[in-house]
Amino acid sequence: MTKQDRLAELGDLLAQLYDGKFSGANGAAHARAQGLVDGYIRALLDMKMAENDEVLALVQCERHRASQRAESKTVFAHQPACAQVA
Repeated sequence: MTKQDRLAELGDLLAQLYDGKFSGANGAAHARAQGLVDGYIRALLDMKMAENDEVLALVQCERHRASQRAESKTVFAHQPACAQVA
């Protein structure tokens, strides 16, 4: 897997985490998703596959996109995927 593939996978995990949060997921499901994201981020940083700034930018982007989806129930087609931004 390339760095972009790993960041895209992290973006997917973050999207699931934030979508669950904004849709009112139960505590156990949210805790599991948070643990997966935390572990994946730690692994990327430990393996030097990503820098802190890249991960933070990806988290910020996915959080913003998830909040837009929660507010409008749509994804804007003109927005690039967050993994492409990072």
